[in-house]
Amino acid sequence: MKTKKLLIGIIILYVGLFQISCSKEPIRGCTNSLADNYNSSADEDNGSCTYSADLVLFLSKKTSDLLKSVSVTTAKFYVNDSYVGSLNTSSGARTTDPDCGTTTNVLKKTITSKESAITFVFKTMDEDGDTWVQGQTMPVLNLKSSKKCNIYFW
Repeated sequence: MKTKKLLIGIIILYVGLFQISCSKEPIRGCTNSLADNYNSSADEDNGSCTYSADLVLFLSKKTSDLLKSVSVTTAKFYVNDSYVGSLNTSSGARTTDPDCGTTTNVLKKTITSKESAITFVFKTMDEDGDTWVQGQTMPVLNLKSSKKCNIYFW
């Protein structure tokens, strides 16, 4: 009888251990395939997704002519108070809109966020530190979309 109870106890213990070892812990991670850090193995979202998109900034001929008319030779660009770069108002103006692959007479800035959509603020200053555009909030940049490039002009 003791052997039978011992055998039943061993079987119960074995079945219990087997169930514990077979229970699968969920893999936590970013489950949005449009995020930069997408984890295809994750089956439970842990809120860690990050998104990014490139901004392509350029001076239009009209804006360049306006700045030149008041003797501004260099326009410095800032996004959310972060310096992006500068363009010469004479040689940096574009007569046609660039595309996302354009590298001439454009400035590029990558915006990264844990939020899937953000607004951002542009500021343009001249070489003397005078501000020409400030606090201009641009439309929401949808980082969660498959469009990873957004083009803006002055």
